Amino acid sequence: AKQFRSRQETFVVRSAAMQAFAKGDEDAFMTVLSGLDPDPHWSVRAQLATALATKDRERALPRLAQMLKDSDARVIPAVLTALAKLNAPDIGKILIQALTNDDFVVRTYAAANIGELKVDGAVEPLIAAFKRAQQGKSYWRRVWERLRDDKVTLAVIGVLVMLLVMVVFAPWFTVHDPYTGSVLRRLKPVGTPGHWLGTDEVGRDLWARMVYGGRLSLLAGVMPVFLALLIGGFLGVAAGYAGGLVNSAIMRLTDVLYAFPSILLAIAITGILGSGLQNTILALTISFIPPVIRISESVTTQVRHLDFVEAARASGAGPLTIMRYHILNNVLGPILVYATSLISICIILAAGLSFLGLGVTPPSAEWGLMLNNLRQALWVSPLVAALPGVMIFITSMCFNLMSDGLRQAMDVRL
Repeated sequence: AKQFRSRQETFVVRSAAMQAFAKGDEDAFMTVLSGLDPDPHWSVRAQLATALATKDRERALPRLAQMLKDSDARVIPAVLTALAKLNAPDIGKILIQALTNDDFVVRTYAAANIGELKVDGAVEPLIAAFKRAQQGKSYWRRVWERLRDDKVTLAVIGVLVMLLVMVVFAPWFTVHDPYTGSVLRRLKPVGTPGHWLGTDEVGRDLWARMVYGGRLSLLAGVMPVFLALLIGGFLGVAAGYAGGLVNSAIMRLTDVLYAFPSILLAIAITGILGSGLQNTILALTISFIPPVIRISESVTTQVRHLDFVEAARASGAGPLTIMRYHILNNVLGPILVYATSLISICIILAAGLSFLGLGVTPPSAEWGLMLNNLRQALWVSPLVAALPGVMIFITSMCFNLMSDGLRQAMDVRL
């Protein structure tokens, strides 16, 4: 009972303790439940509903009625089944109402219980639920619905959209030329009239350079990941589907590139090719192709022998058709989520290359290059010197949080 009531234990321990406790004295079990708040984990609440189905009907029904309002749709099927076993009042209406639930698992359990109880007046609602199931919702529609409920992800996407609008329409958001400076205005502090973020080491307006610098920083962060997604995604899906010699050749080449850390490989490539935005994008693209290939090959290998792929192959579909219409739709989610998580890393690596003098060249405005130029002013005007780093941190965190939100929205229900 103590483990059952405890919030210090993991949900697995609480679940096992609840099951064991439910098999004991019914009075003690119901007494503990009467003063217990709902368990934070959905699986414990679902198992609790299953346990209540074996208890006294009059004492279990009030608790199950409360649990029917559970916000987690994964609990509702167990509650519906328990209410059906106890033959709760108005169970027919409850099950018919559940047929309109947005979650398909809830609708499935409701239909199954309606069939077992032979509920009167359920024919038309069942037909409507069947037609709704036939129409269904697209995968991306369900992803958007889950994403729409994630306030944190929507907030960081909003921040990224505002940042993108600012850097694309930079002349509309800035007054000063980002390349025009004056030694009389150098290293002005934050809040200076006319230069609200201060000026850099040669008197250029820092706000204008931050906005214009976002263009190159975002380009150097997004473009390599996009190119790596196209190239690495194609090679990974091809290797995972073909197998054999094709898989061995692609994956062994990937292992060779994997032997070098991404930052060292990018430094080596830009050191050979020279500095510049194009060479930075090329170096980072080559650095990110191996991990994308690895992820793409892994998820493709998991689905290539599933029944729907075998059925398509038996129907005479060619390899390209199967990869495009059958495999790609099932592996695109994990690959996209992983690619979005690479954007923040790419922004930091691009800034690092510029900081080392191997990326964007002066006098271009880029956050990593601005950090390098302002590091000598760190003791004179530390806040001004830290601002480009703050922008790199905020942008990277937003992309990381967006990646987490996409992962949760695209996960398949287990």
